[in-house]
Formats: sequence, C-alpha cells, structure tokens
Amino acid sequence: MASMAAKGSDTGALTGSGGPDAAPMPQVAPAGDGGDGDDSGKRRRGRPPGLGRVPGSGRKKGTANKLTANLKDIIVRRGRPLELLCDVAAGRKIRVGPQAGPGAKYEYPGLGERIGAAKALLCKIIPDLKANEITGKDGDPLMPPAAPVSEANFVKLMAAVHAHRNSGGDK
Repeated sequence: MASMAAKGSDTGALTGSGGPDAAPMPQVAPAGDGGDGDDSGKRRRGRPPGLGRVPGSGRKKGTANKLTANLKDIIVRRGRPLELLCDVAAGRKIRVGPQAGPGAKYEYPGLGERIGAAKALLCKIIPDLKANEITGKDGDPLMPPAAPVSEANFVKLMAAVHAHRNSGGDK
C-alpha cells in the first residue's frame, strides 16, 4: 500500500493536484481534438481553409507524374517502338508470334502498314503546319494593291504581249 501511495503522490504532482496550496495546471486538449468542435478524433490534412496555396508548391506544369514517366520508360526500353516503326516503313520482315523459341514466324508488312508507319514517323518529325495569317506593319497587307490600269493601257499591254509571242520571243 505504501507503494500505491507513493505512486499516487507522484502522479498527483504531475497533474497539478498536489495539495491545497499547489497552483492549478491548465487543461490540455486531447491530441485528436482539433478544438473546432470536430469530434472525429482525426487530424485534418493540409492547410486550413481560406489560406490558399503556397506559391511554388506542388508538381510543376508539364512534369509527368511518376506512373506516366515509368510507363513511358518501360515502353521505350522494352518495346522499342521507334525501331519497329522504322522496320515496318522500310519493309523488313517482322517477327510475329511467340517472343522466343523455334515457333517464331516472320512476315513482311503490307503496303498499307508501311504507309501507316511512315505517316506515324513523319508526324513525330515534322510538326503539323498551321494556317497563320501574315500581315505587314499595323495589319496592312504585305503586297500593296496593284495600281489601277485604264482600259487603253490594258489594250496596249495585251497588244505588246501578243506581238512578243508572235515574234518567237517565248522560245
């Protein structure tokens, strides 16, 4: 019993109930209590609502996630798709069937398959051409409009062209 009394006095000193003249200890909330009335007992993740994102945090734009990067790496290393497309476009025989063993079969790609492979390769090499409007300074056309030609001048020009052709100047 003496040991129980000693234990009790030790714990009493820690909790702040050491006696009538001891200062009261402040109450500490349990570890799971968020203090906002949430009784789930779980800690909330992330930043508190309303604070927004920390600048520069998170994955940068254009960076592939880990799964995508790993998948691309496996496809390029093991499948070697570029080599396969080049072989198909060149018309070389391609192994079809089992990966290893005596039962492997080889076939030559058809014309349609060769054209498809060549298109796929070209799409990776040459980017798609886009229609871009090209203008001069302040949106003006690059070529100035032609000066108006009177009917009399047009007749003279046509007569000169006709005479030049008939004289054998085109040969």
